[in-house]
Amino acid sequence: MNPDFTICIPIVAATLEEAIRDIEKARTYTDLVELRLDHFDNINPGKLQTLLAHCKRAIVTCRSPQQGGKIAISDEKQFQLLTAAIDLKAAYIDIEYNSKNLPALLPRCKKTRAIVSYHNFEQTPSLNELQTIYKTIDSQRPQLVKIVTRANSINDCFTIFELLRWKKNLVAFCMGLNGEISRILAPKYGSRLTFAGLTDDKTSAPGQIDIHQMQTVYRVPKINADTKCIGVIGEYAEHSRSKYLHNPLFELHKLNYVFLPFRVAASELAEFLQNFRKFDFWGAAVTIPHKIAIMPYLDDIDETAHSIGAVNTVLNFNGQLMGCNTDRTGAMHALKQHCNLDGTRILVLGAGGATRAILYGLKNEDVRVTVVNRTEAKARELAGEYAFDWGNSADLARLIREHDIIINTTSVGMHPFVDDSPIGASGLEPGKVVMDIVYNPMQTRLIRDAETAGCHTITGENMLIYQAIQQYILWTGREVDFHEMGDFFYAQAKYSP
Repeated sequence: MNPDFTICIPIVAATLEEAIRDIEKARTYTDLVELRLDHFDNINPGKLQTLLAHCKRAIVTCRSPQQGGKIAISDEKQFQLLTAAIDLKAAYIDIEYNSKNLPALLPRCKKTRAIVSYHNFEQTPSLNELQTIYKTIDSQRPQLVKIVTRANSINDCFTIFELLRWKKNLVAFCMGLNGEISRILAPKYGSRLTFAGLTDDKTSAPGQIDIHQMQTVYRVPKINADTKCIGVIGEYAEHSRSKYLHNPLFELHKLNYVFLPFRVAASELAEFLQNFRKFDFWGAAVTIPHKIAIMPYLDDIDETAHSIGAVNTVLNFNGQLMGCNTDRTGAMHALKQHCNLDGTRILVLGAGGATRAILYGLKNEDVRVTVVNRTEAKARELAGEYAFDWGNSADLARLIREHDIIINTTSVGMHPFVDDSPIGASGLEPGKVVMDIVYNPMQTRLIRDAETAGCHTITGENMLIYQAIQQYILWTGREVDFHEMGDFFYAQAKYSP
């Protein structure tokens, strides 16, 4: 653990009574809270004194709406409250760098430490601009400088990581969904603080993660400069449940690793992989829509991934990125654990990277396979590569009746579109096997319809866990079995968004 790093929980309650309850709850996680006075109804110095009496350490913050505050507070009221915080010997006050009250408040800070903040709610400026802002604030000699920007791309987080280098008095991270990794990796790159909501509905800024996930899932207090970063690269990576597979095993095996969601749009992929190399991230899983698109950016691709034509795993060997594919192994293990493939007729829906892996796994089995996709030309081309049949989506109901096993490899039904199905209930009959590789949610619309029809079902976490076992071995060199990884997944998946 880093003794110079702390997680702070903001107290954003509207009433004194609610705030005291939240402070008591926060104590089970950290000894530092932020009293956001701009969230309180009718706050005054007397109420502040009561609140501070319940805190071991507190940052007292009072922002205007332009600075992110919830309730309009005049400059005069801000000065009154922050002066009271200093007189009451609060651990810190936090004030914006451009506040009219800053010149008068800074000299008063003796036992109370001053955090002088810059917030940009629109974007992350360039590194040069942020360096200038840091120097301007630091020249006023506060105890801590705080720089928080909005991440419009995950790549903005790396600008903040670069800004943090060699600065012992800086708190810095990004707001917004794209900024999540900067909050989690704050201790790795030297930020003195990061912030976590008491619960997911008690947060003070967009993209703030709740304290349970920060401590239990990501184990943020244990992250340090030597922590190896692994994650899942996907356009909607925040919905991935892979963090519930790998992070608990890192803890069990006492490995200094962390698994993160890398939310990367197609237009951001090339720059992200440059940052991936530059910041020496250890490895990655790859999911929709990047399994094929990522291949030109890699230095090497193993034989299986090359044959499949898709990558779901990346290894970083001293800046040389190698692509692998564990989807084939995951899919075949999941299928064979639940049914006998010999002589079966299998209908595969989709034409993406996961489809390719499954078809590659089926090519040496005693099966007849038909590929169907919304874009008929893609189905025909992909089926031709493996000498399989292809079908027209207009004939889907008939094709379902004619096949024994139906495998959905598309993203249809994935959170948040949980009521969508690639086929509906048409043609589903008792005795058929229906496999869905979507695992969030585990009970997709397709799986629910199949169970109602009396089909045997294989839910998406089966393939997920089997392929993740192979990834874990590649990244860590440690063996793990299905039950060991699966037990953690089923126990922790309830915390997934």
